[in-house]
Amino acid sequence: MACDVVWGEVGAWYPTPQDAADAMSLMDIRFAALDPEVAASAGGVWRRYRGTEGGRDRLLPDFLIGTHAWMRADRFLTRDRGFYREYFTRLKIVDPSTS
Repeated sequence: MACDVVWGEVGAWYPTPQDAADAMSLMDIRFAALDPEVAASAGGVWRRYRGTEGGRDRLLPDFLIGTHAWMRADRFLTRDRGFYREYFTRLKIVDPSTS
């Protein structure tokens, strides 16, 4: 599954929205919209990040994506292992570059 933010990021690389949807379908990835519980939880994780580190490298969408995967999926496909492993410790990370 992929949330709104991921769907938008993937869509940026295809000529049309239908081409992006077709590619996601070929990979058996379905759309699962963010819901209020995920969004509010992501905001809390982002607030902790900003408060403890004063960080500005990560934006709220990174936390929306990670929280959606943590709360609604059983694993997360990303090459960005360090950040997601640190902030979403109970999320199984799958790195496509090591498969």
